[in-house]
Amino acid sequence: MTNLTIDMLMDASKPGGAGALSSVTQLAPAGGEQALIAPAKYASGNRGTYVFETREIDGQPTKTVLIDSRSSEANRIEDGLIKGIKEGNEILCAMPKIRVTYKNSAGETVVTETDLALPHRAFDGHIRLGFDADGKSMADNEAYFAARNSTLDDMSALFAISPITCVLGGWDSTRKSHQVRLAASVTGEIIGVLSDQAVDDPQTLVTKRSGARVDPVGAGIYFDAKSATEIGKRVGRPIDKKDVKGGKVSGSAFVIGAIPPGVDAIDGISASKIIRTRVLSFATLRSICFGAGAQENAAIRALLAAVAINGMVRADSELLLRANAHLVEAEAPKTLVHGRYGKTIDIDPMTVEEADALLADAYANAHEIAGVDWSGQTLEVTGDPAVVAGVDNTAEEN
Repeated sequence: MTNLTIDMLMDASKPGGAGALSSVTQLAPAGGEQALIAPAKYASGNRGTYVFETREIDGQPTKTVLIDSRSSEANRIEDGLIKGIKEGNEILCAMPKIRVTYKNSAGETVVTETDLALPHRAFDGHIRLGFDADGKSMADNEAYFAARNSTLDDMSALFAISPITCVLGGWDSTRKSHQVRLAASVTGEIIGVLSDQAVDDPQTLVTKRSGARVDPVGAGIYFDAKSATEIGKRVGRPIDKKDVKGGKVSGSAFVIGAIPPGVDAIDGISASKIIRTRVLSFATLRSICFGAGAQENAAIRALLAAVAINGMVRADSELLLRANAHLVEAEAPKTLVHGRYGKTIDIDPMTVEEADALLADAYANAHEIAGVDWSGQTLEVTGDPAVVAGVDNTAEEN
């Protein structure tokens, strides 16, 4: 095995370089092989369901369940980078960004988000609908307009205000023409191999049950309609006609009273093997140029690769998925650089400290070769007040 270095990232960032870096980790339930795991739920009509797929595992078609999707794993990389910023990583803190700030009618800040957290990054609607520091529509902001006019031949304007969009991808989908479409250079997912491969319908393997709730005050608590209405006004939970039955309102409207155990909610599934996969595509990064020479382009791509790797390592350091999906690493990640003609290089697993050092090396390299200067540049956007005025937190999320 060998350590991943800036020289290797530079080589991979030049034409004909390595195709990708992959990291595959065998995971396991923290409670042991007998423990159930809760995969991601997806909507199917009015119910939640799991996604079952046939994958090639050890050379055989194998029934699997999707535990964490590509979009979720991308979010975990974003969260890892955000955590790095909160912890004070100098390079991540200095990385240019777009920041949207919403204020209420009293001029008080109520929401602040950056392109690292906004779902469409540089092309997110919260940015496009906002106003710049001069009060002009962001559609007329010179730097933002230039970024939206970027092409694969010269992505320098976008890189100047939102490097993270160059890493994690973005699509300026609302434009009628000249849309920027950048594929994410990083993908990942977690799948589980079903313990029972003989079953025809994997849905029959899903454990269904819901937890009970014991209320020490009383198993059944009921209010008359008048009392329930007054309580509802006080706690912000309006009572309507459907809550009233026989002139009474159940305490369940206010989340009190006992709930018996049920067998309708999906609760988990057994997996004999759990595999986390991440891929950083150097080929995707090489599709982007920055209006500079070959060496300068390579240095910028290597910096973007180091940002992606930093996010991957930080995300992998915290195996937090969701309730009842407690996983541990069963072994060290197997990390490979995939070169030409089937050749691979085994890479030592990286710690956060090592990923930070690689990022620092990549920035110093890009600064020297391509003149990259990250000093916390921030494109400030004032969010349209009509957006926060229209927020309905009771609405069902899409």
